[in-house]
Amino acid sequence: MNALCVVLDTNILVSALLSPLGNPAKVYKMFLTRELDLVFSTDIFAEYRDVLFRHIQHFLI
Repeated sequence: MNALCVVLDTNILVSALLSPLGNPAKVYKMFLTRELDLVFSTDIFAEYRDVLFRHIQHFLI
C-alpha cells in the first residue's frame, strides 16, 4: 500500500506532541508508522523548528 503524502500544519504537530491521546496525535502516529509520508518545504520545516523551539523554551522558563 502506498502511503498518503501530507503536509502537517504546525498546530497539528504541536497538538500531537502536547496531547498524545487526541486526534492530532493519531495523525502523527500514522506518520510514525509510515501510513503517511510527511512532505514539507524548507520554509515549513523552519516554521516547525521555530514553533517547537518556542514551546520548549516556554517549558524551560
